[in-house]
Amino acid sequence: MSKQHEQHDPAAGTQAAKSSSTSPAPREWIRPKEVMARFGIGRSRLYALIAEGKIDSVSLCSAGEKQGTRLVKYASVTAYLEALLATAKTEGGAA
Repeated sequence: MSKQHEQHDPAAGTQAAKSSSTSPAPREWIRPKEVMARFGIGRSRLYALIAEGKIDSVSLCSAGEKQGTRLVKYASVTAYLEALLATAKTEGGAA
């Protein structure tokens, strides 16, 4: 029983090591749920930013379909947040 438990631990450790080693470079396109989890942006706010053209996204759907897979460009989210930060610093410095 103890040996079986030991055989599971190395595999679990290897999977954990693989996931932590893949996290340094973000993917170019991510799903909205990943944006919400990573940046703390709510669903409604995210889709409003997309509709306003402040964050880039695409919908992968076939002709005639109403729904598809939405992907968000990671760099556009970070650029939007950096612009907000720069504005806040400028307004904060002037006050």
